[in-house]
Amino acid sequence: MSTLQEVESGLNVMWVLFCAIFIVMMQAGFAMKEAGSVQHKNSVGILSKNVLNGFVSVICYWILGYGFAMGNTKGGFIGVNLFGLASDHFDVGDASATNPLEFQYFFIQWAYAAVAVTIIGGALAERCKLQTYLIVAFFVSIWIFPIIVHWCWGQGWLSPFANQRYDYLFYGKESNNFIDMAGSGVVHTVGGVAALVGAMALGARKGRFEGKTFKKNSAPLAVLGSLILWIAYYGFNLGSTYGVVGSRGMLAGKIAAITTLSAAFSGMTMLLLQTATNSFDVVELGNAVIAGLVAISAGCGVVEMWGAMLTGIGACLFFFGASKVVESMKIDDAVNAFAVHGAAGIWGVLAVGIFGSDDLAAFAGYYGSAMGNHPFRTGEQFGVQLVGILCIVAWTFGWSALLFFGLKSTVGIRVEDAQEEKGDDECALCQA
Repeated sequence: MSTLQEVESGLNVMWVLFCAIFIVMMQAGFAMKEAGSVQHKNSVGILSKNVLNGFVSVICYWILGYGFAMGNTKGGFIGVNLFGLASDHFDVGDASATNPLEFQYFFIQWAYAAVAVTIIGGALAERCKLQTYLIVAFFVSIWIFPIIVHWCWGQGWLSPFANQRYDYLFYGKESNNFIDMAGSGVVHTVGGVAALVGAMALGARKGRFEGKTFKKNSAPLAVLGSLILWIAYYGFNLGSTYGVVGSRGMLAGKIAAITTLSAAFSGMTMLLLQTATNSFDVVELGNAVIAGLVAISAGCGVVEMWGAMLTGIGACLFFFGASKVVESMKIDDAVNAFAVHGAAGIWGVLAVGIFGSDDLAAFAGYYGSAMGNHPFRTGEQFGVQLVGILCIVAWTFGWSALLFFGLKSTVGIRVEDAQEEKGDDECALCQA
């Protein structure tokens, strides 16, 4: 390897690490947002779940999750190696120009996994047993999330990076396969749908739909959390280039602009809705910005600026509508996790097929478009996106239902009434 190649390789590694650190910083944003959104008596309890989520998810991802996600495929369904990072690519003694180390990929993939798990915790706030949440974090990190990653980002049947291009939906080598650059479906829909199922299994907080007022601990803290998430989100989306040298650097610059525009138009749409209904809520305004960031993740490399604008507007409408529907069904999602991440994530995946461009997909390296085919123009890409998101929702909903309702019927998932009334912060593990 020449000196120039070594420099380029080093820059790409540093770029992935830099973006991954930003993604990990999202945990601070989630912690502040959730602690500010719950009642004061439960603020330490929700922070405890955020802290525990970090080390539970990384241990699980190291042992089995990363292998299931990024290992060599078995039938396009599941990875079958790399467990415990057992590979030449993680052995310093075997490192060489032709066998580079890949620790940075494990790091960024775990960072994505941790986000998916954290989304779930917010919806379960103020009434979920800590022990139950740990089991949920374990199962999502080791099974539900990694399988979706394998399908969409590894060597799985939906992945645009799979070696078996002749199997791409729907026309083999003429197709791009499923496009979700930074995880609208893979990360956010998984977290949002699992959160919805968890909220359904737990039931509502006492008095939630009987007129009881649940005063937020701190609106400033919640808004500051949303702003930190906005900043950290640049690592989330820009990290999807997995490098910064050459055309990937130019793509990263475009993604930064696209991401910002979608967030801005989603926030502006919410401001207009609040003005029209005379119901200003700065916390929900922050949620709308996050919804715009969630939705643009899938198509951040393949849509034009006008597409980012429409994606952001649609994200706010999906978020707003989903929030109202969930509330009308008396499902108590404590921090609107499904509306922000699940509904906006589903919209973002579909928006790729509506607003995406073959020229931009070719520039981003998606195979079918790069070979001069037109899966976007023909409408094929929308069909692939629809199949992909339906499968993500079905897999996540099915396994989450088995998990939460199984736990409910065995070890229990909800704290005792006395603890719920007194607050999580008085429990043995969470002294305020």
